[in-house]
Amino acid sequence: MRIAAIVANLFQMVIVLTIFFWQGLSLGGSTVLALFVLLIIASYNLLVFLFPDSMDRNTILAEKKTIIKRQDLRISYADGAQPVLTIGNQRYDVLDIAESGIRILIGRHERLKKRAKCRIELICGEVLTTKTQLVRRYGDEAALAFHHPIEYRILLKEKQAVGGR
Repeated sequence: MRIAAIVANLFQMVIVLTIFFWQGLSLGGSTVLALFVLLIIASYNLLVFLFPDSMDRNTILAEKKTIIKRQDLRISYADGAQPVLTIGNQRYDVLDIAESGIRILIGRHERLKKRAKCRIELICGEVLTTKTQLVRRYGDEAALAFHHPIEYRILLKEKQAVGGR
């Protein structure tokens, strides 16, 4: 589609220039002005197709991602009914979990490694062992990304267990 638009704009420019050079100023002032405007429009379109600015490229990439990728299933937990994440001998309450990561409750002055191997005990009874990476920390919460996403079926099972309470 993009190549067809570029070819059409080039073809329009060639036609306009051919008419202008063939007939010249004998076409009259208004016709020459109209051809000049058509030439500017075709040139602008051609430049936009050949050199898209970064905003257009980012918009196109964002649209492709939203079309192709489904949104992660995210489960948020109420106080008291939370899974437990264990790193070493430290245990943390889980605030929410998704296929790609987890958010935990952590003391403001507690240290957390950038990368860690952890164990997650879900409410549905599943126990997962995975590697995580600290993504961000704010206040008494930390977000960790999983190196390998959690299976969707396990999250569905967890969602049903949380919904059944």
